[in-house]
Amino acid sequence: MEGPGKNAWPSAAELALWRPRAGEDTHEQLEQVLLQSLAGSHSDSAMLRVLPIFLSNVADLLDWPRLRQRAITEGLAPELGFITELAGTFSMRWDLLDKARDLQPFAVGSQHAYFRVRSSYEQRLVMERTPVVAKRWGFLMNIGEDSFRAVFEKHRATL
Repeated sequence: MEGPGKNAWPSAAELALWRPRAGEDTHEQLEQVLLQSLAGSHSDSAMLRVLPIFLSNVADLLDWPRLRQRAITEGLAPELGFITELAGTFSMRWDLLDKARDLQPFAVGSQHAYFRVRSSYEQRLVMERTPVVAKRWGFLMNIGEDSFRAVFEKHRATL
């Protein structure tokens, strides 16, 4: 994967379809793509939905202690914990759930909208549809867990 200065960051579709290729991507490149995508996911719901797929595909290639520290430094630890917990749950990978628990101290105590809420109607939907796992990480969103799971299952079938 290539970062800024070469090609644009991967799109949501590219992240969903990405598969590891021996020797092509370094730990640092994958961590940078993941962190950049986590930051960008606050304005791109498609990106947010595919991040559990991407993370489950690259999990074994990441330097988790370094990724955890970078996420903390960049203020993305709750986002990483949230996506890691979803990836672990959907893929039934207990090691990912353990990694999410390692990030739990950085879960936000108060909850805030993951995306900009533009109307009272959107606010009502956010309050109704936020998955329990998102609330645990301090996020409110108008995306139900079923939507995350459906995207994950769709792309998992292509593995």
